[in-house]
Amino acid sequence: MHFNVTTSLAIIISIACIATGIPTSDQSSHLEKRKERPNINVKVYTDDYCNDETGSYGFDKPDCENLDNFAVDVLSINAKVDGAILNDNNCGWEVYAFPALDCEGDGPEGWNRLLEGSCRHDAGIPRKPIKSFAIYEYGPCV
Repeated sequence: MHFNVTTSLAIIISIACIATGIPTSDQSSHLEKRKERPNINVKVYTDDYCNDETGSYGFDKPDCENLDNFAVDVLSINAKVDGAILNDNNCGWEVYAFPALDCEGDGPEGWNRLLEGSCRHDAGIPRKPIKSFAIYEYGPCV
């Protein structure tokens, strides 16, 4: 009798949690990770195809990084976000590369949005080195 009451109670609680939208333990650990600041890794390269790395940066909040401290031109850049989504539709993070030192620019010639795991470089003629990049957070990630 005790086993049946305990089992029945566990089933009722599970059904109530599903009906009310309370996350399961697997879901809640994912939500906790999304609420935390993710690790955003940005790597910069001296070639057009992200092969010759010259520096890497780690962030956990929005920022603008000036790349003027390198003795060589930064020609390509790559970004990856751990524990969150880069360029998600609802919430997430965006990383932009700029040919100006102050993370500012207008239109496609003034900035280049990065996609996670993809190498970006300026394909214009004349080609412009990447002088800064910015990390932006948008939307409530809860």
